Amino acid sequence: MSSIERKSNEIVSRAVYEKASDIHIIPSIDYSIIKLRVGHQLVTCDKIDNFNAEKLISHFKFRSKMDIGERRRPQCGSLSVVLNDQRINLRISTLPTYPHESLAIRILPQNEIAILKKLSLFSQQSSLLNALMKKAHGLFLVSGPTGSGKTTTIYSLLLDENVRHKRIITIEDPVEKRTDAFIQVEINEKAGLSYSEALKAALRHDPDIIMIGEIRDAQTAQMVIRAAMTGHLVLSTIHANNAEGCLARLREFGICELDIKETVIALVSQRLLELTCPYCGEDCSSLCRRFRKTRRLAIFEILSGAPLEKILNHNKSKNDYTTLSQLIRKSIALGYVSTQEFERWLC
Repeated sequence: MSSIERKSNEIVSRAVYEKASDIHIIPSIDYSIIKLRVGHQLVTCDKIDNFNAEKLISHFKFRSKMDIGERRRPQCGSLSVVLNDQRINLRISTLPTYPHESLAIRILPQNEIAILKKLSLFSQQSSLLNALMKKAHGLFLVSGPTGSGKTTTIYSLLLDENVRHKRIITIEDPVEKRTDAFIQVEINEKAGLSYSEALKAALRHDPDIIMIGEIRDAQTAQMVIRAAMTGHLVLSTIHANNAEGCLARLREFGICELDIKETVIALVSQRLLELTCPYCGEDCSSLCRRFRKTRRLAIFEILSGAPLEKILNHNKSKNDYTTLSQLIRKSIALGYVSTQEFERWLC
């Protein structure tokens, strides 16, 4: 085993041990810094000279089937590793920077998907989300920042007993967690399999529920709306600041008001809140942080039913649904999280 291969295994092993969600190799003029994202914090893991950093990046590119000779444009790929009998998927992306490429790795452990109640800070919210899955058709959108657990939430909803006996097809780029519970399709742009092409094929495959990894453009948005109008329950993610912002994004993609009213049944915006440590308080030690079973839980701003109908009809009356701001304030008042979470997400 070469020194670079040994170094790459060491970095990935440490990231998994630290329960990090991402690895970053960040270049500077004299050296490159390797950082891990643990929770909401970036922690410095190591510093290496730029010559070895370039070799390390080339090693990851080669293993994830990227073009190691191309350094002028961004690339993305993925690979799978096994650590301590656990399969880990790595989603890798490069960015051309000075003096050499920057590399980011998203760590996706292929462990069993937890039920939504165990992922949610307030159990009544998970019950409401599960109840929405009983709908026969319509569009169910989940929004939130990168790394807020949107896909994990959707997977948990799809594995709920309400939909266990339905035919489910997911279309993702890439597939984040492999499961035998439903059919999973991975986007392959090089082979001509885009979101829109995969969705066309999925609609001919007799699904009850379709999950689209992300609404990225107007074409995908139109296809998703069309699928929801043909009697399917469609779940997808979209980038928006809050639940109501999902409607603005659909309008940006050219979806008309009538189609939005006919299809949208639920809009959800979620955040992962860092829990206050019951042993250390707000200043949790790195050792305690590493071994705590639950460090973050999700809150959900859910817009459905009558409140959604009011907003779709441009009724400007007072909000009668619980907003993210109210949920974070409640979490702080109950002592679950620190005031830093309010400052992080809403200030």
